[in-house]
Formats: sequence, C-alpha cells, structure tokens
Amino acid sequence: MVHTCCCSACHQEERSGIYNFKLGLDDPYDELESWRGLDCCSWQGITCDLHTGHVVRMDLSGFGYQLFSARNSSSQNFHGLLPLQHLEYLDLSGVDFYSLSIPSELAMLNRLVHLSLADCGFTGRIPSDVHNMSSLKFLDVSGDDGLEGGGDRVVENIAASLTNLTTLDMSWCGVSGTTFSPLVNLTSLSHLYLSHNDFTHQPFPNRMSNLTFLVSLSFQDCGLQGPISSDLLGLPYLRNLYLNDNPDLKVNMSSIVQHSRKLEILDLGRTNVARVIPNSIGNMSSLTFLYLSDNNIEGVLPPTIGSLSRLEEFDLSKNSLRGNIPWKALCGLSKLSRLSLGSNQLNGSLPSTFGNLSSLVVLDLRNNSLSGILPSSLQKLSSLQMLHLEDNKFHGTFLLSLVENFTKITQLFLSGNNFLTVKVNGYWIPKFQLQALDLGSCNMEGDFPLFISTQYAIEHLDLSNNSLSGYIPDWLWDVTYLHNLEFLDLSMNLFDRFNPARIGKNGQHLRFLSLAKKNLHSDIPQSIYEAQLEVLDLSNNKLSGKIFTRFGNFLSTLKMLNLENNLFEGNIPSNFGNFKAMTNQTQSTEILPYNSNSNSSLPYIEKLVIKTKGQFLEYERSLALIRCLDLSNNNFAGDIPLEIGFLIGLRVLDLSRNQLSGKIPNSFEKLVQLESLDLARNNLIGAIPTELQFLTFLSYLDVSQNNLLGRIPQGGQLLTFNASYFSNNEHLCGVQINISCSTSHVSPKSSDDEDASEEEWEEYIWWGMGLGLSFGSGFAVVIGVLCLSKKSRSKCFKIMDDIIVIVDEIVRKKIFC
Repeated sequence: MVHTCCCSACHQEERSGIYNFKLGLDDPYDELESWRGLDCCSWQGITCDLHTGHVVRMDLSGFGYQLFSARNSSSQNFHGLLPLQHLEYLDLSGVDFYSLSIPSELAMLNRLVHLSLADCGFTGRIPSDVHNMSSLKFLDVSGDDGLEGGGDRVVENIAASLTNLTTLDMSWCGVSGTTFSPLVNLTSLSHLYLSHNDFTHQPFPNRMSNLTFLVSLSFQDCGLQGPISSDLLGLPYLRNLYLNDNPDLKVNMSSIVQHSRKLEILDLGRTNVARVIPNSIGNMSSLTFLYLSDNNIEGVLPPTIGSLSRLEEFDLSKNSLRGNIPWKALCGLSKLSRLSLGSNQLNGSLPSTFGNLSSLVVLDLRNNSLSGILPSSLQKLSSLQMLHLEDNKFHGTFLLSLVENFTKITQLFLSGNNFLTVKVNGYWIPKFQLQALDLGSCNMEGDFPLFISTQYAIEHLDLSNNSLSGYIPDWLWDVTYLHNLEFLDLSMNLFDRFNPARIGKNGQHLRFLSLAKKNLHSDIPQSIYEAQLEVLDLSNNKLSGKIFTRFGNFLSTLKMLNLENNLFEGNIPSNFGNFKAMTNQTQSTEILPYNSNSNSSLPYIEKLVIKTKGQFLEYERSLALIRCLDLSNNNFAGDIPLEIGFLIGLRVLDLSRNQLSGKIPNSFEKLVQLESLDLARNNLIGAIPTELQFLTFLSYLDVSQNNLLGRIPQGGQLLTFNASYFSNNEHLCGVQINISCSTSHVSPKSSDDEDASEEEWEEYIWWGMGLGLSFGSGFAVVIGVLCLSKKSRSKCFKIMDDIIVIVDEIVRKKIFC
C-alpha cells in the first residue's frame, strides 16, 4: 500500500534522489512512468511514513522480474539513494547491475531492516562497513554467485557484522566447503536458506543447537552427506525443513518423527531415506507437506498416514513401495490437494470412495500395477488440474465424457493401460482447456477425435498405438487452431489419408513429431522444413525418393532424427553435418529438457524408446543427453559424408542395412560422445580407422557384412567387441576374430591405390635421379682423374660399370620392395 504524508508531499531531497536513481536504470517498458511530479509518496513502489513524509520503503520487485537494468556498471547509480536516510525496506531483486560490486552507499543506509539484492548480478566483496547496518534483519543475496571468494568471505563478513539477522537467503550464491560454519553464530536467525551451493562430501553442519529460534532451514541440492545432526531435529521452533536433492544424506525417519513432531513442511526427496516408513509417521500431526520422492523406500504404505489430518501435499513417487494403497486412510484426508504415488510397485484398484478426495488438484498414480475399472466416483474430483493414471493395468471402457466436470483440468494422461478402451463421443465439446493429453495405447478406434480441435491451449498430444483410422484433419496443422502444439505423436495407427503439404504449417512451436508406423507413402513433404523440430520420427513407413539436399540447413534444431525402415535412396546429404543441435557436446549435469520438472519446450516427455546398441531401449533420466541419427534399412548409396563426423554430440549413429560404399570416414574420431555405432550390412571398404579405438564412450560397434580389410585396431574400446560384430568381412584380421594378420588379408589395389602408386612411382624416379646426381658429383673428380690416365683407363670404365649396376639394384629395391 502507498502511504502519503497527511500534511505535505515527500521531502524534496528524497524525491530528487529517487529520480536520479531512476535515471541510472534502463526501463524499456516505461514501468516507472509514475515516478514524476512533486509527490514521490504516490509513486508506484515508494512508501512514505504517514507522519513525517520520509521515504521508508522502495520496492521494485512488484513491477515484474528482470524488467530493469543499470545503464552502466558504475556505483554512481546508488548515489541517489543516499538522501533516503530513513529507508527501512529496499528490494531491488531482479534488477541487473551487470557484475557491479555491491556499492558501499548501501552500508550508509543504517536504518535498513529489509534488504533484497537477489539475482542482481553483484560480484566482489560485501562492503567492509556493512557493520553499520546493525538494524538489518532480512538479507537476500540469492543468485549473486559472483560474490568474492565463491561466497567464503561473504559468509564470514555477514556472520561477524550482521548479528541481528533473522532471515538470510544465500541460495545459488557460490558458497562452498565448510564456510557455513560461522552462520551458527547468528543466534537470532529464524529463516536460513543455503540451497544450491556446493558442500560436496561435507557432513551435515553441527552446532545447529545454537540456532534456537530457527523456523525454516533449506539445504536443497548442496551435496551434503552423512546423517542429519541430532541437535537440528531437537530445535523447538523448527517447522520447515528442506533437504531434498542430497542423495548421500542419510535420513532416519524414525528419528525425525521422535524429535521433530511439530514439523509442518518436510522435503526429503532424492535423499537416502531409511528403507521403510515407520508406523509412527502418523504422530507428525502438524505436517502439511511431506515429500519423500525418489528414494529407495520399500515395504507398504502404513495406514497411520491417515492420522495426518492437516496434510495438503503428499509425494512418495519414484520409490519401491508395494502392496495395496491404504485408501480408507487416505480418503479421510479432506485437505489433500496433491497425491503423488507414481512409479512404485503398488497394486489393487481405486475404491468407490475415491470421490471423497474433493480437494485434489494433482493425482499421480502413474507407472504402477493398479488394475480394475476406473470408478465413476472419479468424476467428483471437480478441482483436478492434473490426472496421471498412465502405465497401469486398468481395464474396461472409459467414456471420456466422465471428466466433463473437470473444468480446471490441464493434464490428462491415460496411456499405457493396454486393457482399457477409451471412447469419445464424436460431437462432444468439453468445458476444459487441456495443455497435455496422452491417450496412447488406449484401444481407441474410429476417426480422429473431433473435440481436440477445441483445445486451443494444447501443447502435448499423444494418440499413438491405437486403431484410429481415416483422414488426419488439416486443422491439426493449422496454427489458428492448435497454435501452442509442441509435441505430436500419431505413430502406430491406421490413418490412410492426410495432406502432407500441411505439415510444418504449425512449425512455430512444434518440437516433437512422430508419424512412425503409419504406412505413409510419398517423399518427405518440404513443408516440414518450416518447423523448428527437435525430434522427428518418420520410421517404418514407405517414404521414398531422395532426401532434399538442403535438409540439414532447414532442420538445424534436430536432436533426434529417425528415418529407419523406409525406401529412401541416393546419397546422404553432406549438410547433415549442419544439425547444430547435434554439434554440441552434452554434459551429465545438463537439465533434462524432456522432464516434467523443467521449464523446457517439451515438459511432459519423461521417457522415449530409441533403437540403440542393437536393441530398443527406454530412456528416462538421460533423455536430455541423447543425440540420435538413424538412417538404417533404406537404400542410401555412395560415401558416408565426412561431415557426419562434425556432429560431436551424437550418442547414437545407425547407418546399417543400406548400400553405402567407400571408407569409414576418419572424421568419426571427433564423435567423442558416441555410445552406439552401427554400420553393418553395407558395401564399405578399406580399413577400420584406428581413431575409433579412442572413442571412450563407445559400447556398441557393428561393422559386420561389409568389405572391410586389414587389421582391426588393437586398442581401447575395440578390444571389447566380440567376433560377430566384425563377421563377414573377408579381409579383416585381428585378435577380436581370432585371425592372425598376413599378406592374404591385403586386398587388390583399388583405383585410389593405383593413383597413389603412380604418385609413388614418380617420387621414386626423382629419388633415383637425385641419387645418380649425387654419385656423379661425388665421384666426378676421382673418376675423372683415373679415366684421364692411359694406364688406369680400362680399370676406370670397369669401376663405372660396377657403380651403375649397384645404383640400378638400389633403385629397383626401393621401388618394388
């Protein structure tokens, strides 16, 4: 709320200071338009004291994040704040100050109680005179990871100077090692956030008992290990504990229940929780949020969970729980808004009382062994926004109109229930607007569902592996209908008609397109080049013709291309080396672009089946790392373009079962992240490049049924492959196939070898001529003297004849050996 003085406008020097501070900011959207006129107390984001008229609060966070930036990297921008000596609250979070050091002017505002500099890009050290800010109780420098010493000295300065702090947020701040130790001396702290820093292999901090007023503690994703210190669990006011994403942190749930019964929020996702949830969990009656996902928890879910009457969010997904879900206990939790039990080994069916969970917003039971018929009481969950029941064993018939009451639903996933038949009324128009719909493998029949044309917000659409038939409607590709569509999978259906020229018209957003196993004929439609695809799967069709020569120039965003098992012919275009997204190496720490916890363009993909290493594998966690090019089982001919070797991010390369000739390019030595290479059943010649032995990630190589020759490289990964991967290459030899190398493994010379021989012949001719000149010049004087003497003339000519014979023999040996 903006307060103005009851007797006069704000003070002139303060108004001028604020205006000068504004001049130092770049405000492209004119958000600070109200900062004009005489009464600065009426300016947006400015608050004045009701009685004195002094400015006591400046808050730029309410305008929107990262809207402002400094015009320059000078601390002069902050001179305008100096007149604000009565300022108590300053929030500049999100303003980009371009690696500027935290200005000393801030330390002169000694009445500040609240200071937020989050994500401002500050670097360097905290001003030495920060001790002047003795009134400061709230400090947020999260996201400023350029502070001096990786945060080490920052922690020491803060702990020594700001002893009255009650809230400190240093998340994403570059703190490392054991530098959090001094913070336990800040005995007034009630909220301490140190998430996403690097305490790798450090034990959980001790002396936490000093922080007797601590209410909230966050050590998310810090690399901590060992047990949680017992003195932390005994803190009397501790209510919120965030320790998730520390996989080496040992957690004893029984100990937490015993010592921290007053906890309200407990997040232990992806830690090392003890194997079984104790029955005593029901004693934590104050819990509102309980997150235990992605651990190794086994056993059954105890029915005492029903005693957590205040529970609002409960996440036990990605564990090894088994047995029946205690629905009688869970259905009594009237406040439950999120229930996530997906990716376990749970069985049983959904009860008729399921509708009692009327507050549910998120229901995730995916990837279990749940069975039975989906109860009609499901339609009572009118608050649902996300429903994930995929990959279970539900059966029977499910009328999609049963979700008619789900007016708020945005995600509906029923795929992978192979005995469930989903039916849709042809003229049904739902009241909701979906963002994601997955009905793959749901035994759907008939025409393409018409109601999808009303889902203008849809981003993810999967209707794969059904028996849908007829015509794929043109509106599916029309940006005026589905303008947000990013993921589209229509593979393995019975569609027999569609307009290929329309593909790509929705290319502004489309990132994933699979039309595999649809018996499609024709060439690749050129309209597809208008899309910005990351994944394109046209495998197992009857597409034919030559690949457009500029294919690689248009689809440079591709990370996965699968054209397997078609009728393509001609050369592989050399500009396949222009797939820029495949030219970057991927790191194991890269954020998954196809994960529901990310903000990616494909947020709903959690797994994908890819043919690699001679078999079909399902990728989940590592999906972001996959770069795949599969052109197998076509009629491609000619040489393998050396430009393929420029795709250094490739993990999977399959060119098998074609008519490719020529040699394996030496440029493949650059494919340093390659895990699977299949070149089998072609007409390749020449030797296997020795450089392939240095591809340390290569775990699958098949070059069988070619015309390769010579010794198989005898080092690195190539020593790990058995004989079958080199079979049917008559002139190959080496320990891998138990054939010793001899002259019989040298093939007749190719035309390239003949060209090389002609060059070598010319080289040897010139070598011989040079040798002759050397002898001539070297012995000219001696021989000349002998030949001029009548007595020795005959002996001279005999020596010359002998020399000529010797030279002739040397030259012949050099050339023909």
